[in-house]
Amino acid sequence: MWVSVMANWLITGGCGFIGANLCLEICDKFPMDEVVIIDRIVRYVDNIPRIKIYNMEGFDKDMLKYICHKHNIDFFVHLAAQTSVPKSIEHPVYDCSQNTMNIIRCLEATRDSNVKKFLFASSTAVTMPHICPYAISKAACEDYCKLFHRLYGLDTIIVRPSNVYGPYSEHKESVVAKFIKDVIYGEPVTIYGDGKQERDFIYVSDLIDGIKLAINSEVGGRTFNLSTSSSISVLELTKRLNILSQKYLNRRMQIKYGEQRKGDVSRSVLGNVVATITLGFYPRINLEEGLEKTFKWFLEYYGKS
Repeated sequence: MWVSVMANWLITGGCGFIGANLCLEICDKFPMDEVVIIDRIVRYVDNIPRIKIYNMEGFDKDMLKYICHKHNIDFFVHLAAQTSVPKSIEHPVYDCSQNTMNIIRCLEATRDSNVKKFLFASSTAVTMPHICPYAISKAACEDYCKLFHRLYGLDTIIVRPSNVYGPYSEHKESVVAKFIKDVIYGEPVTIYGDGKQERDFIYVSDLIDGIKLAINSEVGGRTFNLSTSSSISVLELTKRLNILSQKYLNRRMQIKYGEQRKGDVSRSVLGNVVATITLGFYPRINLEEGLEKTFKWFLEYYGKS
């Protein structure tokens, strides 16, 4: 259950995939809540008058503090991030500046304001061997959240989504979004390695439910995995998308193989028992239903339906 009584939200990355879904949910469920977004790219939700968007390239602590005070922010949700593993390997300094340094600025601004709760969206990468800068920067972000909770009493909470997919991910290069875009445009999908890599895919509405539960929880300084606790291989994913391709486009997927990418792991799955027990989190959308919803959204977005 989502309990919100005229709350004011600040969402970094609010025009992104997860952020847009969260903003739309807030606007739908709570017409009296104020939603403020900080993002460097404006899309998806810019036609909603009640959403205030600060179109900013970088994060400045004083500007963040000003925004928190001006809008009397209750909930600070930090979604903005550099999320590309290959880019982190090529540009580790950039990765650190976008992830680790930015969260310090956000936490400092929150500490100097009257924010009730700070939620950080982390990554499954922190739970595996740290074989890329992205994993290290995200782990450091988690540590800073916990540190600010211990040192300053800031009510922080960390959520670790597994591989998220769903509507409003058109700009993403994650596997589900990328494969669907390739299918729609009749391009071959590229499987890196042998395709036996396993991933835990969670539909975006289930993740939003988990974020809502975390925001409304009474726990602070805690970390919760928001996942399905199950996984399928990339090869199995292509089979399921191939069924949708034949159903909606009347054609089969084309597949090509590429070399295994640096920083890629063979299996990524998160246990969600702690989130289930503590928050009452239960994912409701199975993969078959979620993929079809996502496929149909992409078709509509590209005018192919």
